[in-house]
Amino acid sequence: MGRFDNGINYYTSAILNIHFPEDDVRCGQCPLCYEDSLHRAKCRLTGELVYSLQSISDFCPLQFEEVNKDV
Repeated sequence: MGRFDNGINYYTSAILNIHFPEDDVRCGQCPLCYEDSLHRAKCRLTGELVYSLQSISDFCPLQFEEVNKDV
C-alpha cells in the first residue's frame, strides 16, 4: 500500500450490487446491516447506527435504479 506522503490525487470508485427481495427496500433487508456487540443495528458501509429497520436511512449512500417489471 502506498504511503501518500504528497497527498492523494484521485480515488478509484467501485460499484457494489445489493439485491432486495421484491421491492422490500429497507435497512432490515440489506445485507450490509448488522447487529453490533451492544445489539444495535449498524451499517457496514457507513458505520452509522440504523434507527429504523423499516425504511432506508436518509444518509444511505446506495444509489437505486429503476427496474422494468413488465415481464
